[in-house]
Amino acid sequence: MFSEKTIEFLKLNKLNNSKEWFNDHKDEYEEYVLLPLKELVYSLTSFMQSVDPLIICDASVNKTISRIYRDIRFSKDKSLYKEEVWVSFRRDKKIYPMYPQYFLVISPYNYTYGCGYFATDNKTMNIIRNLILTDDEKFVYTVNELNKQKIFVLGGEKYKKLQYEDMPETIREWLNYKCICFEKRSNDFSALFSSDFSKKLIEQFADLTALYKFLIYVEELKLIDREKL
Repeated sequence: MFSEKTIEFLKLNKLNNSKEWFNDHKDEYEEYVLLPLKELVYSLTSFMQSVDPLIICDASVNKTISRIYRDIRFSKDKSLYKEEVWVSFRRDKKIYPMYPQYFLVISPYNYTYGCGYFATDNKTMNIIRNLILTDDEKFVYTVNELNKQKIFVLGGEKYKKLQYEDMPETIREWLNYKCICFEKRSNDFSALFSSDFSKKLIEQFADLTALYKFLIYVEELKLIDREKL
């Protein structure tokens, strides 16, 4: 399971920014970072595939688990390593690009988990806005389900200018984001380090099932529109 040594490694690895240092401490990376990430994937696999059988649950680096190495070929930042690691439960991105996902991101300062898009295109958001503005029954159901939970909130980047000012505040919130994601951010690492973290994560992720299925519905509508062209 995750521990203070997980966080300590992420801090020191970023600070040293050295292949030599990383190679000298690779055993620590595998024991305190990679192994807990793999264990988490194993623990969540059954739940994830009950939500969507097409979600990939492969406890491998560059599959469900992020790489710790940065791709610096086209970046001004030449830091060799990422400061954060994550797991991402989603469909095959080669077949289903920019699809919604469940995620957990761990950094030395906090951790964030939730469900939604990290990024998406204008067409997706236009479909979502149309469903919102027409009171689509699947959207209404999703909002009602999300209102039952108290853990996750809308997150991500908002438009600088307020959109749809005449709409009710609860709906306007959805319309003011550039993509849809519900997340929980915490710096209470004691919860992350607890032995029942994966169990609690499943319980909380279950509250986002309606959101995930709504966003898959949006992607299906996008495919239908594409086939009409």
